[in-house]
Amino acid sequence: MTDPARTADVLCREVLARPADLLILQEADAEAPPHRGILDLSEVETRAGLAHAHLRKIDRWGAESHGFHGVILLAGPHVRVEDLALVDLPGQCHRGAVIADVTDAEGRPVRVVGGVAQ
Repeated sequence: MTDPARTADVLCREVLARPADLLILQEADAEAPPHRGILDLSEVETRAGLAHAHLRKIDRWGAESHGFHGVILLAGPHVRVEDLALVDLPGQCHRGAVIADVTDAEGRPVRVVGGVAQ
């Protein structure tokens, strides 16, 4: 069983010890239907300043998911997410990738790709 508060604490304390503009995480949703998100997104946003980018239902695996096949994008306040594309990756197990077109603080376009493969 996951502990969202502990996960958020480790993420903010260890992974984000140095501030980040973007973070892509994998395994952020439960494997079994309904594939619920396992993070405390409001705690991560409050402590790390990174907002959940999968705001539209179409950008998530399911209504209770944080991302797509467990992959989520978190963006800082100076990054604007222009578009998200979801890619269903082939294999024995469900896997996916998230492709994000973002604009950085200086207005430069950047494409970010993150995913899980077998």
